[in-house]
Amino acid sequence: MPRSKREKEVSLTKVKKKNKESKKNLVKDIRNSVDTYTHMFVFSVENMRATKFIEVRQKFKANSRFFFGKNNVMAVALGRDASTEYANQLHKVSKILKGQCGLMFTNADRGAVVKYFNEFKQPDYARGGQEATETIELPEGPLAQFPFSMEPQLRKLGLPVKLDKGVVTLLSNFTVCNEGDHLSAEQARILKLLGYKMSIFQPFGWSHSTVFYEMLQRRVNHLLQLPLARRCLSITRGALRSSIPSGDVREPKFSESTAYFGRDKVDALGSRIVPPSKFKPDYYTSNSFKNKRLLSVLGSIIVVIVYFAWLREPSDLDEILSTPPHVLSANLERRMLREEIETAKKKGQDTTLLEAQLAYVDVKEAALKTQFAK
Repeated sequence: MPRSKREKEVSLTKVKKKNKESKKNLVKDIRNSVDTYTHMFVFSVENMRATKFIEVRQKFKANSRFFFGKNNVMAVALGRDASTEYANQLHKVSKILKGQCGLMFTNADRGAVVKYFNEFKQPDYARGGQEATETIELPEGPLAQFPFSMEPQLRKLGLPVKLDKGVVTLLSNFTVCNEGDHLSAEQARILKLLGYKMSIFQPFGWSHSTVFYEMLQRRVNHLLQLPLARRCLSITRGALRSSIPSGDVREPKFSESTAYFGRDKVDALGSRIVPPSKFKPDYYTSNSFKNKRLLSVLGSIIVVIVYFAWLREPSDLDEILSTPPHVLSANLERRMLREEIETAKKKGQDTTLLEAQLAYVDVKEAALKTQFAK
């Protein structure tokens, strides 16, 4: 049976938003782990899959703990600079918390952990946006691996198929993807139906001693893949920054960031340019503000007077406003009575009383004229 549009699934679950207290607890747990465990690793995950990462957690469940929170919160727990770091040199670790990464605290042997991270690879189905690792082509003919009921779904994904005697048949040769192409959602779905796994789930871990070398290597490899213009710009900025003597630099506030001011408020070195404040607390009590307000009021009054005295053209409204009240009320009453008389005649009703009321309007108009004349 077709599904009714009136039936709506209502979720009864209530997920509470993480408040400031939960962030404080995360900071507290990370700092307790620094004191408890002997080794700390920073790890990132390529092609993240929650089900695959559970295996990593289970492997080190007995003697380790993982933290996968917001990078800013974890950086606060470790310390953003040398003056706020929780332990020696931890502020250098907080600076490399970029992208999808986490912290691992463990008492296991450092060499065993590094070896496990380097060797742990799990193939999985690619998702939309990932790069194809090989070219997949389907020849013309029957696709026996698919049941006949999947023919509409395959056509919706873009495959030129039809049912031939109950068998899904490909009408012509079809290229699912080419090596190096970025997969669309439809291509990723077709590859999953065909059983091709082009994604590798692999965590990368770095200990305290090797973290800077490994992160440098990853950044250089990523830099080589960028366009030439961006590569030259990045190299130039790095060279200029290296020439500036390093020291304890205060973390910029949001009001000093590029997100607040925009790119035009950043110099060639990437430093924020904070313009001077233009706020004057005594401006609204100054004589300058009072004079401007007085001139504004006088200008508005003069504009109104000029408009009504010279610029405005006469209209029917002027004639109505200049008409005496008794004439105006009498004319309105006559119009209403005439409309009622016409309506009654169309219906075939007696109009004697209405005509008498219409004649009496002249008497009332004369009486009101005499009253206003006094």
